[in-house]
Amino acid sequence: MTKALRDQCENECVAQDCFGINVTEVLKKRLADIRSATTVFDLLVGKPRPILENGDELFVLELADQYLIKFSANHVSNPRLVNDQIDWSKIYRIKILGIEK
Repeated sequence: MTKALRDQCENECVAQDCFGINVTEVLKKRLADIRSATTVFDLLVGKPRPILENGDELFVLELADQYLIKFSANHVSNPRLVNDQIDWSKIYRIKILGIEK
């Protein structure tokens, strides 16, 4: 996570300057949801879903105003299914990669 991204996630004023009030309010809720979830399957709002981007398996949550928060699995050795895809049911460590439209 870059310093700018960390600031956006940890500092409400920075987030509001970057994304506006609506997105910031939803971002705070989604970050709280992520912190309290045991796995991504505990995330019930924001239309959580896995995506494939540049060959990487990521997960996204919708915020507001067409913004998404993207994150990846962040284990030393990510649990895998027999088809070599990430086993998201066993992921409990993530890395936030970005907040973007």
